[in-house]
Amino acid sequence: MIRNTRRCAMLALLAAAPSFAGDLNPPAGPVAPTMKTLDEVRPGTPIHQADIPLNITAPGSYYLAENISLPPMGSDIAIFVAVSNVAIDLNGFTIDCQDVANDAFFASGVVFSQDDGLVRNGSVINANRGVNAESTRRVFIESVRVLTNSDGIGIKASSDATVIGCTVRDGSVGIDALDANNFTFRDCQVTGATSCYDFRFNNNGLLDNCIAFGGSFGYRLGTSVQDMVFVGCVANSCSTGFNDASGMTNFFYRNIAVHCTAAYLNVPNVSATPATAGPWDNISQ
Repeated sequence: MIRNTRRCAMLALLAAAPSFAGDLNPPAGPVAPTMKTLDEVRPGTPIHQADIPLNITAPGSYYLAENISLPPMGSDIAIFVAVSNVAIDLNGFTIDCQDVANDAFFASGVVFSQDDGLVRNGSVINANRGVNAESTRRVFIESVRVLTNSDGIGIKASSDATVIGCTVRDGSVGIDALDANNFTFRDCQVTGATSCYDFRFNNNGLLDNCIAFGGSFGYRLGTSVQDMVFVGCVANSCSTGFNDASGMTNFFYRNIAVHCTAAYLNVPNVSATPATAGPWDNISQ
C-alpha cells in the first residue's frame, strides 16, 4: 500500500510539472541556413580563381578554395610569394598552367622569392616550373604532385629546404637543388624526367628513400658536389642509375639500381646481388 501511494504521488508531480520542450511548429517563412562556409570557419586567406595571378605580399596562411588555372594572357606565375613566412595549403586542388605553357611562356605554379615558405597537399600540372624556391632558404614542400611540360623542372629546391612525399612526372629535371646546401629530400618519386634528381655545386644534402623511374639519369651529381648522402634510394629502369661525376666525397648507403643500363658510375661499395651485399652496400640487379 505504501509503495502504491508513493508511485501515485510521483505520477501526480510529473503531470503537474511545467513542460520545457521547444515549440514543435517551425516559424513562418523560409528556413535560413545555419552552417558556415569553409571560408568563414577556416583560418587563413582563401585563394579563388578570380585572384589568379596572385602576388602574396603579407605573411600568413593561405589555401586554395577551388581548382585554379592561369589565364591565357598575362602573368606566367599563378602564385608569387613576395614575403617571408607564408604557408600555402593547396587543399587537394590543382593549379593548371596549360594555357600559358601552350604559349611557350615559362609558366610556374608557385614561386617563392623569400625565405621560410611552405606549400603542401595538391597538384601543379602543365607547368615549366611546378614549385620554384630557387635562391631562398628554409622552404618546406610536402605532398605536392607536379606534371611538367617537356622542358620543365618539377621542383627547384633551395638551401635548407625540405621536400617530403612529392611526386614529379616528365620534364627535363624532376627535382633539383642547384647551388643549394643542407637540404633534405625524403620519400619522393620522379618518373620519366630526363634527369630525375640533378645536383650541381651542392654540399651536405640528404636523399632518403627516394625513387627515380625511367629517366636517362636517376641521380646525377655534377661538378663540385660534395658531402651528399644517399640512403635507401631506388633507380628503376633508368639509362644510368647513380652517376657521381663530381670527383668529390659523397656517400651512398643501401641504394638499389634495378633494370638500369648502367647501374652505378663512380659509386663505391656496389654488390651484384642482395645475397652478397653487406649491410651498407649498394645493390645492382
